Amino acid sequence: MVKVDRCTFSRPYINGAKLGVFTSCAEVIAVFIWPVFLSFIAFYAALKIAGELGGKPSIIVTFVLALATFRMLLLFSNGSIDHHNAQSALGLLFVMAVVALKPSQKSGLLAAICLTLMTAIGVETQAHVVVGGLAIALLFVFQGKRFNHFVFGFGCTFAAANLVIFFATIAPVNYVRPTCDAFSIAQALPSFVAGLSLGLAAYFLREKWDIKRRLLALSAVGAVSIFAIIPASLGCIANPLGAIDPLVYKFWLVDVAEAEPLITVMKEDLFLALAFTAPACIAVLSALYLFYKSPSHRLAAITIGILCVLSIAISIYQFRGIVFAAHIAVPLLGITSGLLYKWANSVGKNIAHRLLVVCFIAACFNQTWAVATLALSEETYAPVAENIPNEKTCSGPAFIASLNAIPKTTFMAIPNLGPDILIDTPHRVLSGPYHRNIEGIRATILAHIRSSDQSKKIMIDSRATHYVWCPGASATLKYSKENGFAADMQSGKVPNWLSLVTAAPDSSYAIYKINN
Repeated sequence: MVKVDRCTFSRPYINGAKLGVFTSCAEVIAVFIWPVFLSFIAFYAALKIAGELGGKPSIIVTFVLALATFRMLLLFSNGSIDHHNAQSALGLLFVMAVVALKPSQKSGLLAAICLTLMTAIGVETQAHVVVGGLAIALLFVFQGKRFNHFVFGFGCTFAAANLVIFFATIAPVNYVRPTCDAFSIAQALPSFVAGLSLGLAAYFLREKWDIKRRLLALSAVGAVSIFAIIPASLGCIANPLGAIDPLVYKFWLVDVAEAEPLITVMKEDLFLALAFTAPACIAVLSALYLFYKSPSHRLAAITIGILCVLSIAISIYQFRGIVFAAHIAVPLLGITSGLLYKWANSVGKNIAHRLLVVCFIAACFNQTWAVATLALSEETYAPVAENIPNEKTCSGPAFIASLNAIPKTTFMAIPNLGPDILIDTPHRVLSGPYHRNIEGIRATILAHIRSSDQSKKIMIDSRATHYVWCPGASATLKYSKENGFAADMQSGKVPNWLSLVTAAPDSSYAIYKINN
């Protein structure tokens, strides 16, 4: 619902997050325009790749496949203000720059900007950035004559872009502070050194095409890059999660669905797991097929295939890794489908060959695998559904109205309620489900698992004046097992330092004032 006079916007849950009610026209516009803008980038890149490498049949299949994939996976839906969609769009644009554009300094510049922005946005694609850089370094060695200008443009731009983003986004006090889960010196320094040294190598060897010299130059680039990694990045490579507080990991991160291993997601939601994973696996098989059958498609097959393999490997550790592959696979699946279509309609082929191509194209759609999982017995899903606590009672209209009836203040609440409180009310909140909000999440956890007296001190020290009690939430149930404040509240023992402000008739939530 959009009201023109007030420019308000209301929409229920999208991509697992409640958008709520916006009273700012700028926010309304951003919610609609940003995902659409990114989807145009993704569509353009996917269709450009398919058109350059597969022709008209590939463009048609890629277009339909992109429509279906982007719609089902929801990353480009209205309201999806998310880092995954930006990284996926940039990934497709990077592949387009490498395999579908004429190798030049401009296409190298585009590839460098894409990889730099992917790094700056989030750590999920850092491994893809490294692999993308390695792929370009190998092009410098084995396709030097054709790609030398590309590599020069890429290297210099990659170094400059990382430098610009570093000084534009990092406070001087944090210049030498490495951070594994956000852009910092740990990412900027090796990227700057690697990009600059690769650009210089391409410049000085621009007239020398022999592989031996280029291998020697690439070895030097690798050596100085590794040397740059040691002081700031070695700890992040050894353990990317090493800086995360063990308490936060135990009580929050381990329960974040996208951070779960693939095998866990498959047990909990086979529908979701197959819809994301199966097309990516088929893309890997397609890459092998194109590499073997079509020399003119080998660069695209290697580039997209390796990125998909890397995403699948990451998803074994954390499921969110597969999101990138699910989108980056689209043009490769379209190209393979187009080539198979031409093959099935060539001389000597019959209806059986055409049916085989139809089956392949059908297998490329996420919806096909989703329908296949729905065909399983209902008993497969019933136990999973029964075990998911209902948290919507703490984010419905009545709950939001209760919060808005209180003058602007600061709330202590479980992290998952943070976004609703921030979006739908004028209040501040101590914690939200954000990996850079470790201190707030830790304080919230401690307030629930420590004794009542300790909990009071934590809340007051955090400058919270009100507390939200949501007994049915999964986080609350987990806190209650620790025999602390949350356990007391579950058993009806409300401490005298909490004064009830309002409560739901069905006891699904209660709001308290914290007394000093």
